Amino acid sequence: MRWLIASLLVCCAGAALAQDPVNAFMHPEMQARHIPGCSIAIVHGGKIDFQGGYGLADVENEVAATPQTIYELGSITKQFTATLIMILVEQNELALDRHAADYLPELPKAWKAVTLRELLNHTSGIPNYTELPNFDRLMREPGSKQDLIDLVAKQKLDFEPGTSWKYSNTGYFLLGMIIEKVTGKPYAQVLKERILDPLDMTSTSMNDSSTLLKHRARGYAPAGDGWKNAEYVDMFWPFSAGAMVSNVLDLAKWVEAQGSPKLLSPASWEQMWTPAKLAGGKTEPYGFGWSLGETNGIKVIEHGGSIPGFSAMISRYPERDLAVIVLVNELPAGAEKLAHSIAALWDRSLRVTEPAPPQDADPALTEKQRGIFENALKGKLDPGDFAESARKILFPSHVHDLQNAIGGAGGLTSFELSQDKKDGERRTRVYKAKLGSQTLDVVYIMDSQGKLVGFGVRPG
Repeated sequence: MRWLIASLLVCCAGAALAQDPVNAFMHPEMQARHIPGCSIAIVHGGKIDFQGGYGLADVENEVAATPQTIYELGSITKQFTATLIMILVEQNELALDRHAADYLPELPKAWKAVTLRELLNHTSGIPNYTELPNFDRLMREPGSKQDLIDLVAKQKLDFEPGTSWKYSNTGYFLLGMIIEKVTGKPYAQVLKERILDPLDMTSTSMNDSSTLLKHRARGYAPAGDGWKNAEYVDMFWPFSAGAMVSNVLDLAKWVEAQGSPKLLSPASWEQMWTPAKLAGGKTEPYGFGWSLGETNGIKVIEHGGSIPGFSAMISRYPERDLAVIVLVNELPAGAEKLAHSIAALWDRSLRVTEPAPPQDADPALTEKQRGIFENALKGKLDPGDFAESARKILFPSHVHDLQNAIGGAGGLTSFELSQDKKDGERRTRVYKAKLGSQTLDVVYIMDSQGKLVGFGVRPG
């Protein structure tokens, strides 16, 4: 049914001249990235300038994707959790620099010094539960909040709170618990009352797989030249870190509310978009639920989301009064790259020239790393290739996730170096790998001994 991707373009609105470059871009991208379905909205000057649906929201029943299609958002949920925290801060029900244990006294002793601010900007040091061994099995089963705390409490802190930065879904799960504790209401109810109802976001909610949801997309993973249904996730686990669903039209309302007094004061919004400060004075380009960066010197405030079967991205360029929203029903699918490419189509100043590939000065290493990737396709990574710190994270859950994501994508036909750089004692090499109709970036991060401290794939 892949031929349907190129032929199904529905429900596009906006100026005809503005549509053409997006449509011309999306048709081949859907084919090249092997995407089943995708919905897009471009918000400019406070209104939706473009909305479109491409491909299939439901492959088995040949249901077209439209701007009304509802997708799982993954970590875009964190923006809403952070905003709820700030609403409660403005109402003096919470304080950013109070300890999380002041609100959740059942937290382990090792977490007692962690503040709400450190949970919000990922400087708490509390390990990320989605990286723990066997999480790929646990995520299919129901659990309790105490189960999650007990699971993570067995691990040492990654670092002393406030001294470093590491993305942690656990922090945002705890923030959801704090919201429930302080308000005395379920997170879903607080979200509806404090954000969704005021913004008239009627197609947005916490995900409940048992609820019949009109326009719900099915989630997929690649399988050879087609797709398979994505792994099941019990929605207990993502909770306030990643369990929301929405469509691009509702998320356009969310984008339009950013910085406005509809929900928060300007000062509170600015706090959310302020880089995290670490002990010693360094900063990290992450605020409260938003990544912070620049494109050609132009500020970008954005965040992606990924959960089995779905990829999502919201990229905001406040100096251009522009935002791009991309929702896709496959993982991996590269919603981030799609959003950046579409933004560059809309505003030429956001176009980035890709650097020329470097000369491969170490073909023996390339051959070795190609072998590592081929083993990953078979689910047979060798722990001996990895530093001890990486082994704890990657084995066995990450190996299983990698194979699920790429194992059915097709045979490896090319593997070419596209980036080779050193940053202190670490070296990063990125390859363009072609598997069937897909192109992936394969990323290797090595320590001074040549052992891998990071390994993963992303859409190329």
